[in-house]
Amino acid sequence: MNSVLVVDLFAGAGGLSLGFDKPEDIETIGNIEYDITSLAPNFETILAVEKDDEARDTYELNNLGVETKSDITDVRS
Repeated sequence: MNSVLVVDLFAGAGGLSLGFDKPEDIETIGNIEYDITSLAPNFETILAVEKDDEARDTYELNNLGVETKSDITDVRS
């Protein structure tokens, strides 16, 4: 399956991107196990934009490998 590409604007420390991370393969609710990977699409965060230097540094620690920019005008298609 192809990934749905995500761009995280006003990224802060990266909570939105973490929410798009691939969930665990199996989740137990009560005593019933669900294979949730078959229920959710695969998301891939490819870019984050955050102006605040400290927030961007934290984002980079929490989301290794995601390109970050400090200014939206630096983003090119």
